[in-house]
Amino acid sequence: MTSALPKSLIFTAIFFAAAHTASADTHRASPDFTGRLSYPMYVNDVIISAGFYRDALGFEFLGYFDYEKNTYVKEWDKEKPPIYAGFSAGGQKFGLHLPVNEKQKQAVGKGRFYFEVKNLEKLRRHFEDSDHPISRYFKTGAVNFFYVIDPDGFEIAYGETADKSNIDPW
Repeated sequence: MTSALPKSLIFTAIFFAAAHTASADTHRASPDFTGRLSYPMYVNDVIISAGFYRDALGFEFLGYFDYEKNTYVKEWDKEKPPIYAGFSAGGQKFGLHLPVNEKQKQAVGKGRFYFEVKNLEKLRRHFEDSDHPISRYFKTGAVNFFYVIDPDGFEIAYGETADKSNIDPW
């Protein structure tokens, strides 16, 4: 005499097998990444920070985003402060964002961002001779880098691969 499995147990086993198969198939598909990574840098004052990133750090200023016109503008002529300013560096875009809620306000100045550059020593001398000196300088076996602190406390790191082997520390 064979014992039959309860119908609920059979259904559960089939459901689990189907769910597991669907889950495995989902993980096999790779998204079509564009190579762009966006991370909002929350700042206390978009205009002050934008000036620092443009003038002191040398990033390409795309402009303040005007939500009414749905485009970037180079000059801000409105009463309310801008919410966002866009920048470009080495083909990558990033932005400075005014916090709009308490969680975002807590993120102001919290983070470290790395930018790979060529001729790090020339850039280091430029910063040492400017009003925006570097805060720390590191030489390692794989990469050399230094930090500049922005007006909100973000650490902006510039680095260059020191070892020309196959090591990619980025």
